[in-house]
Parts: sequence; structure tokens; C-alpha cells
Amino acid sequence: MEAKDAAAERAETFVAVEGAVEEDVPGGTLLLAAYGALWLVLMLYMVRLLRLHRGLSTRVQDLRRELGES
Repeated sequence: MEAKDAAAERAETFVAVEGAVEEDVPGGTLLLAAYGALWLVLMLYMVRLLRLHRGLSTRVQDLRRELGES
């Protein structure tokens, strides 16, 4: 019953906050982490595209060689 009384009391009263409100998590750290994660994903994507491009280039050269020999 005490929990209900405490909840009712909190809902009915207003207590002003004194002093500045501090952030729990600094925004600068989150921003840097987000940019870091974005760059990492982009670099991994570029490496994947480079590998695919090299594989396709090799296959095209092989096909050209086979067609030239036929």
C-alpha cells in the first residue's frame, strides 16, 4: 500500500530541479562512434566490391582468351 501512496504523492506534487541537468551519455562520444561505424561499414563494402571486380575481370580475361583461341 505504501507504493500506491508514494506514486500518488509523486504525481500530485511538483519539485523544481536546482542546477544544470547533466547528460548521462555524452553526445560527442556517440557521434564519433556512429561515424566510426559508418566508415568501417563503407570500407568493408568497398573491399567486397574490389574483390568482386577482380574476380570478374579474371573471368572476362579467361573468356576472351578462350574465344581468341577457338
